[in-house]
Amino acid sequence: MFEEKYVSVLMAEYNTNPEYLDESIESILNQTHKNFELIIIDDCGSNDMKKFVKKYNDKRIKVIKNEKNIGLANSLNKGLKIAKYDYIIRMDTDDICLKDRFEKQIKFAIENPQYSIIGGNHILFDDEREYKNELRVCGEIKKEHFLFNTPFSHPTLILKKDDLIASGGYPNYRRGQDYAMEMQMYVNGFKGYIMEEELIKYRQDTNAYTKKNYRSRVIEYEIRKTFFKKLKLPWYRFIYIIKPLLVGLIPKKNLKKYHENKKNMNKLVFFLKHPLSFIIFLNNRNIKILRDKNYLKLFYKLKFNKELNLEDPKTFNEKLQWLKLNDRKYVYTTMVDKYEVKKYVSHVIGEDYIIPTIGVYDKFDDIDFKELPNKFIIKCTHDSGGLVIVKDKNKLDIKKAKKKINKHLKRNYYYSGREWPYKNVKPRIIIEEYMEDNVNKELRDYKFFCFNGKMKFFKIDFNRSTYHQANYYDKNKNLLKFGEEVCPPDCNKILEMPVNLNRMIKLAEMLSKNIPFLRVDLYEVNGKIYFGELTFYPASGFGKFKPEDCDRKLGDLIDLSQVKRNEK
Repeated sequence: MFEEKYVSVLMAEYNTNPEYLDESIESILNQTHKNFELIIIDDCGSNDMKKFVKKYNDKRIKVIKNEKNIGLANSLNKGLKIAKYDYIIRMDTDDICLKDRFEKQIKFAIENPQYSIIGGNHILFDDEREYKNELRVCGEIKKEHFLFNTPFSHPTLILKKDDLIASGGYPNYRRGQDYAMEMQMYVNGFKGYIMEEELIKYRQDTNAYTKKNYRSRVIEYEIRKTFFKKLKLPWYRFIYIIKPLLVGLIPKKNLKKYHENKKNMNKLVFFLKHPLSFIIFLNNRNIKILRDKNYLKLFYKLKFNKELNLEDPKTFNEKLQWLKLNDRKYVYTTMVDKYEVKKYVSHVIGEDYIIPTIGVYDKFDDIDFKELPNKFIIKCTHDSGGLVIVKDKNKLDIKKAKKKINKHLKRNYYYSGREWPYKNVKPRIIIEEYMEDNVNKELRDYKFFCFNGKMKFFKIDFNRSTYHQANYYDKNKNLLKFGEEVCPPDCNKILEMPVNLNRMIKLAEMLSKNIPFLRVDLYEVNGKIYFGELTFYPASGFGKFKPEDCDRKLGDLIDLSQVKRNEK
């Protein structure tokens, strides 16, 4: 029944970063539940939304442009009047829906008609990291839950349209419209619920608390004063009513210290619950306490809740850990260095497959941005994740990019997973040409899993900027029925195979010759093959497969008999 249900998705847009906006809309259009209309109210910002959405060529999108800027609350109320269907799904223009969000929420809403406002959990993220965030409360929401702050994560909401309109829609406050709307619905006798499932990726400004001016605090005070009284909350509500005014009096530097200490306290609580994880924490900061073998045993135990078998390894992950300790050829260091590997690959398969290098630098301050093209890629040569994608140089936040790159330059990637090849790679910065594929909407990399120079299967990643997924295929392009927890497969997704697949397989086998296991990553850009990188230990040998028995089946493909033991 719920599969056929149509809903209205409501967004109000004003001056959103176009890259964030694109990710947000893509995540909606790629939902597993396809029956919806997407209403975007253009509130006269810098983005011309009618032009912006043409590239999607999707009839489900409706753009309504305001004659003048009328603010978020009025824009959302305008969208409510236009919405055709009886459920409204809210979405902010810079957040990302997980692929099955609509499916989960619509099913829950239909099965639980007593609730008019239903939210869920979210994953907080910014440009540098992503981490799980638990809401303070899940289950049925009582009016007392509004005392400290809104219990709902507003961009996760699905609401009954008629009940929302009957409550007056969104109150016309400059700030806190969501908080006011939710309490207003409770004043009118409607009930809400928060699901435990994570539904969206919530883009967070980690310094948002320093950007609130005192006027915003006063507005929040007015909202609390008005609705706490209407909700008939307990007598001690006055303490919570004046909370925003008191917080507004605290100097911003003190607020910063509070939030930093709050993060540190959360870490302390975690370490007290999981004391052995403190060793992992220190290793991620280049502080080596345990020998490689003991460290890997500890990490494996924490990750899988079972002992690491190094005496007679059987699974894919166990054998990767064994290879870290025993297969240590000096050439491997060259092969993981993102600059030096280009020379190595050019020698093996030819320089025609190399992405052009614009420059190599020891320090970020050595980069002359005036001399760079409008689009390029900045990345560190010695780790994973030290990456800045620049699609428009004029919009690049150089200070932010410098902070990220310098943070990675201080990191020795070897310590976190004891991947020996990275231990002695010189930390540098490489800038490469920005590659654009006119065939696919996204630049896809094809990952070829090679065992002693023979390619057994390959992986295609897709939707990387929204809900990252990956499908696996054999050399005959047949879909394989397994995947990873972190980027699950979509067996119903039909992906175009690269035109040069056979040539790519041959190149991967040439690069992996006489190596027990190597993953070779290649791109196909406008029909031309480019080299990406070489990976000895996918997920550092701590990846979780679905179904779980795939770990053992893939392990059978690695032959350790020819490796000379060199355990450390």
